[in-house]
Amino acid sequence: MGGLLRTIGRVLLFLQFAFIIGFFVSLSRVTPADDPVGKLGFSVFVFGIPGLMSFIGGKYLKKRTETRKRMREQNLIPARDSLRVSDLLRFIGYIILFGIEWKFLTVLAEWPVPKSHLTTVYGVGLFFFILGIFMLWRASRIDAKADALYMQQQEENMNLSDEDIEDDEEENEDWDDDEPQQARGLAAAESAAASAPLLPKMVSCPGCGAQTKVSPRSPASCDYCGSAVAYDQA
Repeated sequence: MGGLLRTIGRVLLFLQFAFIIGFFVSLSRVTPADDPVGKLGFSVFVFGIPGLMSFIGGKYLKKRTETRKRMREQNLIPARDSLRVSDLLRFIGYIILFGIEWKFLTVLAEWPVPKSHLTTVYGVGLFFFILGIFMLWRASRIDAKADALYMQQQEENMNLSDEDIEDDEEENEDWDDDEPQQARGLAAAESAAASAPLLPKMVSCPGCGAQTKVSPRSPASCDYCGSAVAYDQA
């Protein structure tokens, strides 16, 4: 759309330049009744101002479109997968401005026109011009609010993700801190088990298999066959 507006602006500015040249060329053939000065001034509202606004607006719109495209690729603003209210307002705004331009062209083609009619044309044209510009401005505001809301949601999601990552890191740090304590506790338990006093136990005789009670540091003899029974044979 920006490129189209710039093209329209160039065409209108060229027509303004051509109209001025034609005005001076035909100045000797016109009469005061034709109101050539008034016609030249009116041509500025038909070609000059709309052409300049279209060219500048198209340049701005093209730059804005490229910027929004890059932001959309980076997922900073939402993709335009459906029509918005702003699209309808923008369409109405362009239609209004095009209608004003068409009306002014018809007035220029019918020149000279009565002063009262010209005053009415200026008044109605100014009203609808403001209305069309307001439609375009309102459409841009709606898009800006939607983009700002989307960026806020994206930022909140990123903050939640960062908080989850921090919680996981804290849990991992707590687990890492607990591992040395668990290792020390296990070593202490093993040391306590190793240093605990040994108790007498029943050991099977290697000769006859009878159960004989043996103390840790004093081997015993089997009561049935007399074989020596050691504590660590169990």
